[in-house]
Amino acid sequence: MRTELDNKIIQIKSTDNKEEINRLIEDYQPFVLNVITALKKSYVDVDNDDEFSIGLMAFYEALEKYNEARGDFLSFARLVIQSRIKDYWSQQKHEYTTNLLEDAVIEENFDEKLLLRKEIEDFEKVLKSFGLTFEQLVDHTPKHIDTQKRAKKIGLQAAEQEDLMTHLYTKKRLPITQISRRFKVSLVIVKRSKITITSVMIIVKEKFSRIMEWIE
Repeated sequence: MRTELDNKIIQIKSTDNKEEINRLIEDYQPFVLNVITALKKSYVDVDNDDEFSIGLMAFYEALEKYNEARGDFLSFARLVIQSRIKDYWSQQKHEYTTNLLEDAVIEENFDEKLLLRKEIEDFEKVLKSFGLTFEQLVDHTPKHIDTQKRAKKIGLQAAEQEDLMTHLYTKKRLPITQISRRFKVSLVIVKRSKITITSVMIIVKEKFSRIMEWIE
């Protein structure tokens, strides 16, 4: 069932009344702010936070794309705003992760930076073929230093085993049970560190020497 607002938006869109569209966006700034605040779970500075500007653009996008088949407008707009904010956060995290890897290289000359970035791009492509992303690698890297070291060690050991590497690349998943038995490590530990172990094995297999320096 269409609301009064839904009917108003459809009418405004049909006449392409820019003034009415701008007035509507201004009137619903508090709605945009509430959606972002609920998603972010913290205060949003409308003057300095990029999220607010992105939210307003997403609201305008929702206006442009809205039709009655999409249900009530505010529910549709909420989904568009949330989607665009999450896209922005994902991009920010990707850039942060790339910078972490770049900063890990001791040599800071320009040529080395270019070579590292190329390795990172290639690494990202291989990760994608395994259904993984940089963001997942960062999010699932064990927080405890000893646990990190153990996961990397398991990955390096597994990379030396041809059958384990073949299984990983053929099945596109880590042979958790085989690794657990062969290296006498509990299944729980391998499962919890499977993304880190997988990444290390890929780095070894693909000979990403500069990223390997970061791991070691």
